[in-house]
Amino acid sequence: MTSDARTPVPGTEALSAPESCDVFISYSRADRDFVRALYDGLGAQGRSVWVDWDNIPKSAEWWREVEAGIRGTDAFLFVISPDSVNSTVCSRELEYALASGKRIIPVVHREVEANAVPLPLSSRNWITWSEHEDFDAGARALARTLDTDLGWLHAHTRLLVRAAEWEESERDDSFLLRGRELREAEGWLSRAPPGREPRITPPQGELVLASLRAAGRRRRLTFGAVVVALGLAIALAALALVQRSHAISNERTAKARELTALATVQLPIDPALSLALAVAAVGVKPIDEADAALRSAAVDDRLLLTL
Repeated sequence: MTSDARTPVPGTEALSAPESCDVFISYSRADRDFVRALYDGLGAQGRSVWVDWDNIPKSAEWWREVEAGIRGTDAFLFVISPDSVNSTVCSRELEYALASGKRIIPVVHREVEANAVPLPLSSRNWITWSEHEDFDAGARALARTLDTDLGWLHAHTRLLVRAAEWEESERDDSFLLRGRELREAEGWLSRAPPGREPRITPPQGELVLASLRAAGRRRRLTFGAVVVALGLAIALAALALVQRSHAISNERTAKARELTALATVQLPIDPALSLALAVAAVGVKPIDEADAALRSAAVDDRLLLTL
């Protein structure tokens, strides 16, 4: 095909994207017949699917709708074929899904050379459609994969959507989390083990941190776990999104300095918060400034008095 631009399939009706779906399908137009069957098969399994042929209103700005579709789904399914791995559109969608911390599910429709598959796909377990006895069996196997760890997936999607709304409002305080919603998000972050997918993204962590500050809550043991999770998330996000080592190092240094600056400012105000921020800074990158801030916070008399 000469173009892989996203346009509605003739004869289908454009509908606005739902607030939340089970899965977003990224595919090449050359695989449209397979994706149509996949869409129907998942629908028969009771799964809601976001596919651009019937989810983008004609008046909507295309890429913003795609971003919203990816954010609002629990998993990102990439249909692997020779056309999709060479598609600029599919690559862009995959990059945004990775930046959003989404669970990535590669489904092999047509075989490709292993070295042609992007690393974020080749490093994951593939679902090879031809290995199933029929299409319905493949759809059932895929549905079981989508059902894995549903509670975590739903919580991740809700918080990602809220973080995007907060960012789009230029971080207006009225979009911060409050009450039960904030307590649930704080608990969700504190229980996040390193490396769990979908991973926590920096915007999610920053939203919870800003909400906690606005609520005036003092940081206890749970907050320490949250800050460590944020530090790990920021480091993992930098490693996943930046390809060249020099850019990765610069980004992590900047983030460590930002956290170090916050730790220094908070030291005379809230020693416990200063210590937590310094720990997060060292976790991102152990630069000299972060080490110094951590030592200062750890031996501060006011922290000892507080404890």
